[in-house]
Amino acid sequence: MNSVLTSFIKETVIDHAALSDRFEVACLSYQSLSANERNAQLPHMPTRIYRSARVLALLQDWKHSQYWVLLPKGITPNLKDDSLSVRKEALDSLHDWILRALLIRAMPRLLNLEKDKQQRVEADGLYYVTKYKRFESDGSIITTANVDPQKCPATGMWRLIFKTSTFTPLKMHGDKNGRLASTIARMPRYELDTLNQEVKRSSDGQYVKRALWRKHKNRVSAIKLSGAITLESYYQTRLGVLSMFLEDIRLAYGDAFSIELDSVQPSARKQIPERLVKKSYTELNELIKQQPIWIINYSHDRNSTAQLEAELRRMGVHSVPANDIKPDGLNILVVNDKENYQDGEPDPYKVARKNHPDAVIQSCYPERLIEKANKHVVEVLVKELFLKSEIQQRKLMLDYPPLPGDAWFITSIRPKDNPTNPRIRWPMFFCRIKDQNLEFGELPEHMVEEIHANLTQQQQRSVFQGFDRADIVFWPDSGDAFIVTDTGAVCLPNEREIHTLVKEIDQAIGDGVPTDLVMHYCAQHPDSPILDQLTDIASGYSSTIPASAFKKLKYRGQANKHFFNNLAENGYRLKASLQSKDAGPLSSTSGLWIDEARRLYAAGDIGSARRDQENFNHIYHVDTNGIPVPDWFWRSLEVWHIRHKGTTVFPYIFKHLREYGERRVLAKL
Repeated sequence: MNSVLTSFIKETVIDHAALSDRFEVACLSYQSLSANERNAQLPHMPTRIYRSARVLALLQDWKHSQYWVLLPKGITPNLKDDSLSVRKEALDSLHDWILRALLIRAMPRLLNLEKDKQQRVEADGLYYVTKYKRFESDGSIITTANVDPQKCPATGMWRLIFKTSTFTPLKMHGDKNGRLASTIARMPRYELDTLNQEVKRSSDGQYVKRALWRKHKNRVSAIKLSGAITLESYYQTRLGVLSMFLEDIRLAYGDAFSIELDSVQPSARKQIPERLVKKSYTELNELIKQQPIWIINYSHDRNSTAQLEAELRRMGVHSVPANDIKPDGLNILVVNDKENYQDGEPDPYKVARKNHPDAVIQSCYPERLIEKANKHVVEVLVKELFLKSEIQQRKLMLDYPPLPGDAWFITSIRPKDNPTNPRIRWPMFFCRIKDQNLEFGELPEHMVEEIHANLTQQQQRSVFQGFDRADIVFWPDSGDAFIVTDTGAVCLPNEREIHTLVKEIDQAIGDGVPTDLVMHYCAQHPDSPILDQLTDIASGYSSTIPASAFKKLKYRGQANKHFFNNLAENGYRLKASLQSKDAGPLSSTSGLWIDEARRLYAAGDIGSARRDQENFNHIYHVDTNGIPVPDWFWRSLEVWHIRHKGTTVFPYIFKHLREYGERRVLAKL
C-alpha cells in the first residue's frame, strides 16, 4: 500500500555552526517593568525594532512577554531604552521551535527573487502573496497563503499549517464616521512598504490582517490542476506555495537548514464507490417524501420560494409555502444573509430556533438558490432536514453502522456569549443509542467528574479547555475512553512529483513542440489510430507546434497516452496522469485511509481524486486511555450524508449530538 505524504514535520535539520557564521539572535524584553507596563509597551516594540537595525525576522514569545529577532552577523539592535533588555543568544542554545520560526520568517529578506512574480513577505509569519486587488487610490486588498509550523497538542508532533490570510486597509473597516469596531481597533497593525513590497508590524500601520466580510473572504485553493496548467497558476494554490516554500529553504540556507515532511503508511485504505452514496441518498429521499416540506420566506427575494419549490419538485419532494413555522413539520426558512441585518435587528432564523427548539428547521439564503450549484444546495437542505427529523423523533431511520449501546458519546458546545477565557466551563451534552433509539441530555455533573478521573492531564485539556474542544466516547462502567481530535495536519498529494510535472508542462507550453518530432512519431507508428489527427496538426506548422494545437487530443486511451508519453520522454510533456487510483500523484486525496498503529486517519472524496480541491483533507487522531480503537469506530465513518456525499470524519452520531446541543444552548438564552 502506497505511503501518504502529510504536513507533519518528520525532521528539522539545523547546522548551528554554519548558521552562526551568517546570523545572530537577540532577545528583547522589558524585564524591569511591571506586567501592566510591559503589556503597554509590547505592542509598540515591533515598530521600534524594525527601525533600530536591519532585522531579518521577528518572533513574539507571548508566554514570556518578549521578542526574538534574527539579525545579520555583527548587527545589534540600537533602541536607546534603559528599561529594555537586549540579550544575545548562541544559536545552539535556542529551542528548535524559536530558531526554526525565525529562519522561516527571514526567507523573504534573504532571497533575491526580483524576477519571480510570486512575492513573499514577513508579517508575524511567512506569507506568499497570491493576489493584489486595488482599493480606491491608496490601498490594496492583499490575499496571501501563510505557511507556519505549529505544534499539535494531541500528538505532540509539529506540523506545517497552510492557511489563507487577507491584509486589508484599516479604513475599509470603519463606519460612516470612520470609527472602528473595538475588535478591529485592538488588532495588530501592519505597514505596507510599496517601494520594497514589504508588509511588516507597525503600531501606526494602516493595514490589519482581516478579511472585509465573512461571505467575501478571499480563498486560496488547495489544488487547482484542471484546464491549462502553468507554473504561475500552480504557485497561486496552497500546494504550489508548499513547493515554493521547500524550494526557498534550499535556496536560502543550502544544507544548513531543512525541513522534511512525514509520510504515513496506512494499514487500511478504502475507496468509496459513487454507487454506494447514490443508493444511500435514494433511501433518504424516499423517507423525506413521506411528508411535505413547508417553505417560509422571510427574505427580501420573494421569487426564491418558487425557485426552491421547482428544485424540490425535480427531486420528487412535495413542498408548500407557509407564513410561519410548522412545529411538527419539515421547515425550510429562507432568510437574508445575517450581514444584511442592522445592529440590534434580530436574525429570523435564530428567533425561530429559539421559539421552536424542537421543530425541524433549516435555513437558506436566497442568493444560494440562483447560483449554478442550486441543485447541490437543495440536496444539502433536504439531508439536513432528514437529520434534524431523526433528532426530533429520537430515532435513526436509515440502516446506519451499529454503535455500542453502553457508550456515552459526549460533546461540548461553545456558549453563545463567545467567551474569551479558554478555561471556563462549557455546556456538555451526551447521546446514547439503543436499538436505533436516541437518548440525549445534558451531561450530569457526576459523569464530568468520572471523565476527569479517567483521563491524563493532556486529555483533560483537550476535552475541557481551549476554543476547539475534542469529542469523547466514554464507558462509565469501565472508565474506558477515547478522544477524537483534529490534528490540524493535512493529507497531501505527491508534492514532489506534481511540482516536477507542472514544471515540465509549463516549459513545453512555453517552447511548443518541434514539428519534426511529431512527424517522426507518425513515421515510426504508421498504424496509430490517431495518425490522421497528428498529421493534420503537424501540417499546419513548419517548425514549432504550439501546445494549444493539441488541446482537443485528450490524455485518454492507449494510443493518445502513448503519443503524449513519447513527447514527454523527448522533453516536451504536455499532459500527465494525475488521478490514477493507485499510482496517480493525487490518489492519496480520495477515499478513507487509516493508520491503526498511530491511530491516525483521513477522509477524502468519493470516487476518483479531483484535480481541483478547495481544501486539503485534515488528519484526525484517536487518543485512548489504554484501549485499542474498536472496529465499529472505523465503520461509523462510512455514512455518506453527514458530510454531503462523502465520508464523515467523526462517528456519525456526533452530528446529531451537536445539533441537539446547539438547540439546548440557544433555547436557554
